[in-house]
Amino acid sequence: MFNVWLLLVLFLVGCDGNTPLMKHAQEGETLPIQSLLAAGAHLDEQNKYGWTALMHAARNGHTEVLRVLLDAGAKIDLRDESGNTALIRAVSKGQLAAVTLLLQRGAALELADANGWTALF
Repeated sequence: MFNVWLLLVLFLVGCDGNTPLMKHAQEGETLPIQSLLAAGAHLDEQNKYGWTALMHAARNGHTEVLRVLLDAGAKIDLRDESGNTALIRAVSKGQLAAVTLLLQRGAALELADANGWTALF
């Protein structure tokens, strides 16, 4: 029974196609992100749903990670498979500091998701 549970957990952890950069962005861990970027990690790689490390950081309100990724040249207005941007992700979770930072860095307010909703909605 334990082996089946372990296999299920391992499958669920890896089923979204997140890279190590994305996993550290979700957790708000800047030092591993800086190390991965220095080692050549692909900054704007997207998982199987189109999410980037920037989107993960924005959704979770990790402003220091956002700064590191943006300073490294992350594309601020990339979209996931639903048309969401990092800004829309941050707004949808009420991450005011992340929203503020993304707007200061030039995130586009007029981009809409697949349902026609912008960050202002």
